[in-house]
Amino acid sequence: MRRSTAYTLLILGAVFVAAGCSSSSNNNDGGNDSGTTVVDSGTVEDAGTTDAGETDAGMTDGGEDAGVADAGEDAGMLGDGGCVDFSGFYLPSMTATCDNNVAVPQGACVSQVGCAVTATTDQLSLSGTATGADVTLSGDVSIGSGTAHEVCTGTLASGMVTLNCTITAGSVTATCTIPATRADTPMNASSVCCDPFAAQSTCMGADRCTYTLPSGSAVAASACLPSNGTVMEGGACTRSGGAGGADPGYDNCSAGLFCSRTGLASTASRVCQKLCQKGSDCTGNTACISVNGIPAGGTCVNTCTFFGADCPMDTTCRPAHGFDATGADASLSDCTATGMKAVGDACTRDTDCVASSVCKSGFCRELCDDTHMCTDVTATCTSLNNAVGTAFGYCKPAPPPTP
Repeated sequence: MRRSTAYTLLILGAVFVAAGCSSSSNNNDGGNDSGTTVVDSGTVEDAGTTDAGETDAGMTDGGEDAGVADAGEDAGMLGDGGCVDFSGFYLPSMTATCDNNVAVPQGACVSQVGCAVTATTDQLSLSGTATGADVTLSGDVSIGSGTAHEVCTGTLASGMVTLNCTITAGSVTATCTIPATRADTPMNASSVCCDPFAAQSTCMGADRCTYTLPSGSAVAASACLPSNGTVMEGGACTRSGGAGGADPGYDNCSAGLFCSRTGLASTASRVCQKLCQKGSDCTGNTACISVNGIPAGGTCVNTCTFFGADCPMDTTCRPAHGFDATGADASLSDCTATGMKAVGDACTRDTDCVASSVCKSGFCRELCDDTHMCTDVTATCTSLNNAVGTAFGYCKPAPPPTP
């Protein structure tokens, strides 16, 4: 997916907070309907509007006081280089700031081997070296035919790492100062920031690596959770466990699966969906659809036909962000819940709107293509950020007449 410089800077802002840590639009995939939500899948936002498909609703914050010692175990040195252990899941402070319209990320994961540190978010990875209580991280991200570069430095002190980052994309530069604190380990997790896609499990014993919400986080982190599930892909599943009682990751799915209702109605039972990083991880008519908060990954979900009849009852086919066979960004489709708001009504997310419409700039707008014209003849079929094909878009109303 081609990204503008401004969009990339916003993404990169989210990336560097990850420098503290290694490790789901908006199909209401709720356990309970309160608390922090992890988004199951959905369309990419265009400027200033939230494209919600189905939220993974009610994923309350994951582990209350469950574990990991405070981030400031500054005295614990690792490796021959005598460096501090930076590993864990980090959350930014309310005082974190960025300039040039860069957004502060909600959280991220850091892994460490010896004094080599890798920080991962849902957009990219930064890598570098720790020396004593100091760390330097850097990484690149592609922007169309160009590249943006990010460099972060930080120091761990009194349980907090403060990152100072510079992001450069062409002639545009942004800077951020981000204090971040390591989160508690989710309830009953033996560790955090494991690799759910590793050929061999990185968890101890029978635990499985999956995604859940650390305490206070709106971003999912991988964690080694008790593995007691036997439900196979496509089977109905339930969530039961974690601090919220029905947190994501605490389910009866087999290893490598995630209990979700992405691609299903908001009232449907969740099913076990395969975790994926690229389209080739999925089979049949399924594609790798982004799960907001899962670092560069999602779940294998049935694709659909725009304006077609292949979605379950009470859902409609909308654009969705996902990953192609190689893991690159891709414009895809999935079924998301239909709402009650008519075209032209105010909205906050796609799922507020009726079938074959999306929420754009705060209002429900019809989807359109060469064979599905806008009902409003004065409207223009305008390409979506993540549209599938150049002839696909939404009906943008004509501007009001000049007085």
